[in-house]
Amino acid sequence: MDLKEAMATVEAQMGLQGMEPDEDGLYQLEYDDRLTLTVFSPPDSGALYLAASLMEVPVSADASFFQQLLKLNFLLLDTRGAALSLDDEGRQVHLCLSLPFDLIEPDRLLNLVSGFLETALELQTRLQGQDGFDTAPPDHLDPPLHLMPRA
Repeated sequence: MDLKEAMATVEAQMGLQGMEPDEDGLYQLEYDDRLTLTVFSPPDSGALYLAASLMEVPVSADASFFQQLLKLNFLLLDTRGAALSLDDEGRQVHLCLSLPFDLIEPDRLLNLVSGFLETALELQTRLQGQDGFDTAPPDHLDPPLHLMPRA
């Protein structure tokens, strides 16, 4: 199984059409104009990667902002196994997950993508809370998961 086959299964399970990778082999799915989820597997890597940009680093960010990011990463409990990181330029906060591709069954990829998206949305809500991190995470997605292929 390769990523194209696995994503075709996700597409069928969700009732979507036209989900194709871009020229770099990235599948990009948008959720409610809030974030874009990227799914990819570099050739010969043997890994599946999920990534979502959660927010821009606030201009007013000080050491306490970055300390809170590290606390959220601690033992990967709040991130449910994924990791928070900054982009190469340090301007965007991302949630990233890497898994061995062999361990992922095509019919379970949708559950993985859905769980990752739910975690990304919870963390995005917490990070964008009025005091930065004081907003409690929501219990579940509301409305339920509605992904669309990125145009």
